[in-house]
Amino acid sequence: MADFRKNNKVNTTLLVVVLAAIGLGAVVVLYPVYLKKEKLKASNYKLHEQLKIKEFERAELTRKVHGLHTDPFMVEKVAREKFRLCREGEIILFYDEKEIKDEK
Repeated sequence: MADFRKNNKVNTTLLVVVLAAIGLGAVVVLYPVYLKKEKLKASNYKLHEQLKIKEFERAELTRKVHGLHTDPFMVEKVAREKFRLCREGEIILFYDEKEIKDEK
C-alpha cells in the first residue's frame, strides 16, 4: 500500500512538472506572436487615422474642384489669391506676412 502511495505522489509530481513545462513552452512560443499582433494592431490604427485624414483632404479637394466648375465666385477667389488678378480699376495692396509677425 505504501508503494502505491509513493507511486501516486511521483506520478502527481511528474504530471505537475510536465504541465508546467507545457505551459512554459506555450508562453515561450506564443508571446512573440502576441507582440507581433499588438505591433500590427498599432500600425493598423495609425494607418486608419491617416486614411481618415486623406479622405477628409480628398473630400475638401473634391468640393473645391466642384466649386471651380460651378461657382463663379470661387473662380474669382482663386484668380485673385493665386494669380493676383484684379478687376479693371481695382487697386491691390500686398503685404509681407513676415513683417506683420515681426512687429508683434
